[in-house]
Amino acid sequence: MLIKINDVIAVPRPSDGSILRYSVGRIQEISDCGVRITLYSWITSQFNSWDKIVTWEGLNGVLVCTAEHDLSLFLDEINHSL
Repeated sequence: MLIKINDVIAVPRPSDGSILRYSVGRIQEISDCGVRITLYSWITSQFNSWDKIVTWEGLNGVLVCTAEHDLSLFLDEINHSL
């Protein structure tokens, strides 16, 4: 498996005119249906927001931050692309 629990992912959002281009969250669970992530709050700078279910099809084009990556640099890069 390429992704694992506790990896942080940035899931591209549909281009619906929303200011946020990615949903960012920490993987809590992986199942046959997809993954459950706890969303990152840009206000509190913590993974303490709502959970979101992302289907396997919804993971196309996802950006992944594993334990080998610098999380703060990952979040900074995503934040600058918003």
